[in-house]
Amino acid sequence: VFQQNGRRLPSTFIRRVEDRDGRVLEDHTSYVDAWASTHTRLAAGYAALFHEEVQLLDPATAYVTTNLLREVCRSGTAAAASKLGRAVAGKTGTAQIPVDGFYDSTQTNASFIGWGPIDDPRFMIYVWLERPASSIWGSETAAPVFSEMAKKTIILLDIPPDSIRQQLV
Repeated sequence: VFQQNGRRLPSTFIRRVEDRDGRVLEDHTSYVDAWASTHTRLAAGYAALFHEEVQLLDPATAYVTTNLLREVCRSGTAAAASKLGRAVAGKTGTAQIPVDGFYDSTQTNASFIGWGPIDDPRFMIYVWLERPASSIWGSETAAPVFSEMAKKTIILLDIPPDSIRQQLV
């Protein structure tokens, strides 16, 4: 909701994943059980398509939070995610894993969630890595994965760089 000025809008999820040979790796196209009645399936489909906007946060709070998270990407722990030519916002995470009742500082789950472009959000990506081998930190493992995924997403969605988009406004 931060990227939408505090409003909850309908989301688009990845419904189907295929490899380069066209083999289906994941398929989430059904909203409900195929054995459900036609009425139930139609109601679920309608609900999935026509969500109302709901204001969950004050727009000023969302604006401030978004700009704080932009700084995380610009000059903070997620600087690896900022080299996209588009302003993004996001947050790294590093969580120690409990082992035998104690937290082990050498075993972590690393994460990063980010979205962009800030002025016209088109994508949001969440990366979660269980026990990454190269580093325990989300900033060194998950943020670079976000950056690579965002680069490909920007190409797929044909999102021009900020400098060009600002000239078009």
